[in-house]
Amino acid sequence: MTLIERLNASIRDVKDFPKPGIVFKDISPIMLDASLSNDLLDQLVLNYQDKNISAVAGIESRGFLFGYPLAMRLGIPFILIGIFFSKSTKIISSMTKHLKYYNIVLGGFIILLGILICFLAMYFVNTRKIDSVIKDLKLENDSLHRANLVLDSLENKYIQELNNSTYEILKLETEDNALESKVNYMNKEIIIIKNKYEKARNYADSFGSDDIKRYFSELK
Repeated sequence: MTLIERLNASIRDVKDFPKPGIVFKDISPIMLDASLSNDLLDQLVLNYQDKNISAVAGIESRGFLFGYPLAMRLGIPFILIGIFFSKSTKIISSMTKHLKYYNIVLGGFIILLGILICFLAMYFVNTRKIDSVIKDLKLENDSLHRANLVLDSLENKYIQELNNSTYEILKLETEDNALESKVNYMNKEIIIIKNKYEKARNYADSFGSDDIKRYFSELK
């Protein structure tokens, strides 16, 4: 027989213990068979000796029967957790009396949790939408900034061209004023020459034949 078959054959079923409807598994026959107990302990050591276990924890009371010798064989500490387990079972048994109310509370908690999850989902969705809008606005702002730089460059270019045109206009106005001054000066000279010419002509017209002869005789 295998070890499992020997164990199943040794464990005794006690019906309706400690309450009706419960089948209690009595392992005391294993304790009475030293050979079976040693074989069981050897198998447990073989199963866990390479698992790097730092300690063995045994739940009262049957956990103490196999946990402690197993810990000794493995050379690691053994931890008693019977008190905690007994208290926890009492708590669980007391909770079962009010299971209906716990179900109501738990159901309400689950509903609230679902609502919270929905709100969080909506929040994250809206946050992503807002982030997308902000990203689009940043891209649009960058585009407008680049367009503004181009417009500033064109404005500076046109201002420079306007300044150059203004300089040329001032230069031409200066030259025009200078030419106008020369024309006025030439007009004055012409008037002076014309006056001299008229005066000389009038003087020549006043010469008689005797005056002309005398003039040419003086030239000789």
